[in-house]
Amino acid sequence: MRELDQLENNNLKVLTEKSISFTLIEPTKTALHKSIMDATAPVRKYLKDKGLHDYDLQGTGARENGVNITSLLYLNNKTIEVNASLYRPKAKGKGGNPRIWFSKLNTYSNPNDILALIDFDKIIHVINLSQIPIRELITDVSHLITA
Repeated sequence: MRELDQLENNNLKVLTEKSISFTLIEPTKTALHKSIMDATAPVRKYLKDKGLHDYDLQGTGARENGVNITSLLYLNNKTIEVNASLYRPKAKGKGGNPRIWFSKLNTYSNPNDILALIDFDKIIHVINLSQIPIRELITDVSHLITA
């Protein structure tokens, strides 16, 4: 993950001050173009710890064994409900690298933006830390404070 800028660091500080549990993910240009991201070790651990998904128990094949989780993308003045796809692709000789994708993410994120994934009520809340000032957002979505 790249070094965070001032807005991103300020946003992380707010999440930490509010004791909001989160993990970070950074979609690359290729990820946004292909509509696929690797579910990194921290993302996999967070999803497992929160009881949302365990890639270790998942078979390969997006169609046969893929899991969908309701998610919300937060914009400055609204939220968009989207689907998160979690799967392990079929791969020769490998178990398939864990993948995650949020529908419509390529209209919400620029390459290398830093996204916070927050579990609340078994919904993945996706906040673009590179674009949204969290202090303002939290006043509008105070339910995240209790996550």
